[in-house]
Amino acid sequence: MNENQYTYISTLKEYFYAYLHYKESIKQDVLSYAFLFKHIDGFLVSKAYDKEYVDREIYTEWLDSRIARVSSMTVFRETSMMRAFLIFTTKMGNECYIPPPRREPEKTYIPHVFSHAEIDAFFKAVDNLRLENRCAHNHLHMMPALFRLLYSTGMRLGEALEIRNKDVDLKGHVIRLLNTKNGHERFAPINESLEAVLIEYLNNRNRIPVEGLGKPDGYFLCGAKGQKCPHGTVRRWFHVARRDAGIPYYGREGGPNVHCLRHTACVHALIKMVKSGLDPYCCLPLLTAFMGHRDVKDTEYYLHLCESLYPEIIHLERNISSGINSVLYYAIKQHSDENS
Repeated sequence: MNENQYTYISTLKEYFYAYLHYKESIKQDVLSYAFLFKHIDGFLVSKAYDKEYVDREIYTEWLDSRIARVSSMTVFRETSMMRAFLIFTTKMGNECYIPPPRREPEKTYIPHVFSHAEIDAFFKAVDNLRLENRCAHNHLHMMPALFRLLYSTGMRLGEALEIRNKDVDLKGHVIRLLNTKNGHERFAPINESLEAVLIEYLNNRNRIPVEGLGKPDGYFLCGAKGQKCPHGTVRRWFHVARRDAGIPYYGREGGPNVHCLRHTACVHALIKMVKSGLDPYCCLPLLTAFMGHRDVKDTEYYLHLCESLYPEIIHLERNISSGINSVLYYAIKQHSDENS
């Protein structure tokens, strides 16, 4: 890993770098720790913390600040990572406070998966969005293309807003994604319907009398001045369109929100594949690549979600089912017998 990519200045900086090098040497995740250390580094500096180890008092103060700002699941993930880091530094001879492990909170959030009728109504509402007042920095013209892009490719909002003109290959029918959540470059496919939408968007965008909109490093999805669109602006227009489409909102925990388009993309893709005759579990590797997940286990959640929402789809073609549970059972049994 390039150390210049992440700069730390607190008294723990050398331990941050050492742990990142260690994680990299054993081929494990580096980026998530690098981001966490960046936050902790800033926290320690803001508190003028001058010790070269983490004591209970500063850890508790940091933990309280996170509990007040982020979800319980995020707190669990960050404290688990922090505990592993502190154990590592202690093994290096730096006696730090080792917090007890936290219990993983129950997952209560179930994302909203749009029905096909809701998706049609939503896109119709998006196409009918209008500005109440003239604004030189508006982003409304890009919303129909953006929301269809999210639904068609399953990409994350942050990934879509970072796309540059040079990343879009309409002839090759792919979009290169560099700024991904997992830090790994991947390609998103462009189907025929999405291609038509993007071409129409480009034709309209390129009529805007602003120099440099089509430069390779320019943002593909941009505002009227060529500027990057803020996440909050997308969320605001999403809820305007959702309301106009007659889709109810059940609050932060019930949604729907912009990220639900990603869940919907995966579930609808799975339904389409199962209806075509594919075993749902055979679809997982394809969906894993499609969604940009690093592990097939991350994609299994969408299968369970689909199974709970559309049980008739999962059991549509029982005769082609692989019986994966039986396969796993006998494979494990055979392995145990051979090694007993």
